[in-house]
Amino acid sequence: MTRRKWWQVYLIVLDIDLPEYGLLRGDIGNVVKQAGGKVEVEFVTLKGDPVARVTLDSGQVRAVGEREIARAREVGVNSSFPRKWGSSAEGRRGGEMAGGRWG
Repeated sequence: MTRRKWWQVYLIVLDIDLPEYGLLRGDIGNVVKQAGGKVEVEFVTLKGDPVARVTLDSGQVRAVGEREIARAREVGVNSSFPRKWGSSAEGRRGGEMAGGRWG
């Protein structure tokens, strides 16, 4: 089996706490962009509402492990974050989140 680097699998695990964004070590994010030792990651709730989109050093994240499982917890959604996807109450139309449409 070929080992992939974390930016090739898109999902990553946060290796540090980011209290200013309500994020904790172990939270799972989606890689948006990677360049020059930095990675841009978006974090969303399980319903798809945006929590944060942050640029991190590659040493602050890691690949998802083969035997890891996700765990749910409450998080405060950053009210200043762009909400191009609408709220959970509005529901989702197919493909609305595809391609990371942030505006």
